[in-house]
Amino acid sequence: MNKTTHNKFYFSACSTWCLATVMLLILSFPPYSLALSVKANLSPDTFSTTRSARLTITVADAKSARIALPDVEGLSFHERGTHRQFQMINNKSSSTVTYTYLVQGLAPGSYTIPQITVKASGSTIKTDPI
Repeated sequence: MNKTTHNKFYFSACSTWCLATVMLLILSFPPYSLALSVKANLSPDTFSTTRSARLTITVADAKSARIALPDVEGLSFHERGTHRQFQMINNKSSSTVTYTYLVQGLAPGSYTIPQITVKASGSTIKTDPI
């Protein structure tokens, strides 16, 4: 075997080994979206027309999400920001994305915010009504 043939064989063997190792690593971890969950919170849950409340929608284990806020007659929603958090403990990673909105009452009364639709990581999830 000449030197050129030896180098080609060595490169081919290394490429095959590296590809097999990468595939094994990819297949050994569960898909990223298995633990996808959504939670909505309104604080305070009672407020006047001169004050506002904060609505937070927290999406766990998604890089980003699309939020579809419902139309609620008598309430207006104002987007205030997004907060992302990533954590790794004992080789287990988790992440959350929290979307914050101000909710303003336009007229006195009792209101229910219906389910909020969240699309993330190829899934659609709805929150509980608030």
